[in-house]
Amino acid sequence: MKKLTLAMLGSLACLAAAAAEFAVTPDREIPVYRAGEKAIVTVSVQENGAPLTEGVIQYEITNDGLAQLASGSIDLAKTNPAQITVTMDQPGIARLTLKPGEIKVTNKADSKRPSPISCGLAFSPEKIAYASDIPKDFVKFWMDGRKAIANRPVKLIPLPNKRKDINTFKVVVDSLNGPVYGFLAVPNKPGKYPAAITVPGAGPGSPGPEMSFAQKGYITLVMNVHEYENPTDAKEARAIYAEQGKRFYYPVKNAHDRDTYFFRRVILGVDRAINYVASMKEYNGREMIMHGSSQGGAMTLIMTGLNKNITVCAANVPAMCDHLGVAGVRPEGWPHALPKASPEKAQDVARTMAYFDAANFATFIRVPTLVSCGLIDGTCPPSSVFVAYNRLGTKTKQMYYMPGLGHVQTPDYVNVRDAWFQKFAR
Repeated sequence: MKKLTLAMLGSLACLAAAAAEFAVTPDREIPVYRAGEKAIVTVSVQENGAPLTEGVIQYEITNDGLAQLASGSIDLAKTNPAQITVTMDQPGIARLTLKPGEIKVTNKADSKRPSPISCGLAFSPEKIAYASDIPKDFVKFWMDGRKAIANRPVKLIPLPNKRKDINTFKVVVDSLNGPVYGFLAVPNKPGKYPAAITVPGAGPGSPGPEMSFAQKGYITLVMNVHEYENPTDAKEARAIYAEQGKRFYYPVKNAHDRDTYFFRRVILGVDRAINYVASMKEYNGREMIMHGSSQGGAMTLIMTGLNKNITVCAANVPAMCDHLGVAGVRPEGWPHALPKASPEKAQDVARTMAYFDAANFATFIRVPTLVSCGLIDGTCPPSSVFVAYNRLGTKTKQMYYMPGLGHVQTPDYVNVRDAWFQKFAR
């Protein structure tokens, strides 16, 4: 994989004002170190190509944005560029955050308070460990759910075809606690085809079939998570989603009860839909890829651990990892259910989330798995992503680092993902 520099990623060269530019550069292109090793980060501030000589920058170093590890300041009148030493004695992700304050520039009208600038550094990330045990009845809980809907129907409703070579359908799966909806695209030329499965990230979901892989000759299945059927008009889908948001925050709905928690219906329904695709006469029976970002990344890990039809997967900045964190020392993954729980339901939420932790499903994955993390991701913190990555049951795995980025999917990642799928095509 091509190495990525922070300059290439473009997130750490940040305009503080019209003529003042910050650059934050670790001493390694991919900033990964051993625990206890010292990393040197160079900070420079320029105006029109020349170093600034006035202003003070405050900074702090935290454990993945949570517990503070160190703090200090840089006086630009004394040193520019400046060097900051960052280290962690234990495995984890150190986040260096600059708080520039009021930086003086020649053009006084340009002087303003810039936003904080962050840089992530990983220390022995392969040793970041899950703090809890997998529930003893974890497998039974999910196998019982699968059996309960194994013979329930999967309904296909034809859609008007926008392409002559691809047939498209709405999909309705009768799951526990309600239906799950999605879209299917199938090449209409006789033959056998690989399949590509995805679940969208958090938000309104997909208003139609997934066409990027369909155009490459895949059967594609995209399954939405919501309790309502997504319309095929994107604007209408966003309006319905916004209206739902006024009533409840869906990712933590019924998080105190494992039997009725929002994602139980989703996981079982998507699993049932995958089995349906595997049974289609058009499927080649050899190659079923799964991919997704954030919520979709979580579902990628969950489904690949649960459903053995999937042959290779790629999870970009996956959510739902390490739900409990470590007693407030490091941040938990999205949807941050425990912090949102009321005190009287906190214990019940903690018990429930263990059954829906992508890190637990990861232990059952045996196929090639690509995972990515943004080292300054505040939504799906990199330490939570590494908990899942380190628990993967497959030896064929790869972490794709995005050193200066947060919660994103980049074109570079997509290229690496597609190459990953091609590498393991059957």
